[in-house]
Amino acid sequence: VLSHSLTCYHCLGIDCDTINTRSTTTLECPVGSFCQTTKFQYYDSDYNQVRTTKPVRGCSVARGCMNSLNVESCKADPQQFMMIGCPMRFCCDSDLCNSIEAKDLL
Repeated sequence: VLSHSLTCYHCLGIDCDTINTRSTTTLECPVGSFCQTTKFQYYDSDYNQVRTTKPVRGCSVARGCMNSLNVESCKADPQQFMMIGCPMRFCCDSDLCNSIEAKDLL
């Protein structure tokens, strides 16, 4: 757990994956939080394809952050994958580490 505050990118919206976006701001996170970027993958039965949501960037909860470890096992569970979706999360512990360049880690 971190003992100091991080500054992270904060973005919720359809253009969080573009470099020149007005949606992105910076945010000072609570002590113990990590910067994170999260996307969800889910199966869209109407179109018979896997879809991925736009990223959300921000602070993790105060107790830390867990990188996506079991995405493949989540996808293997039809009920989970089709009804809820599977989170893909990247966590990092330095200022502004959840930038647009970090999307390649997801």
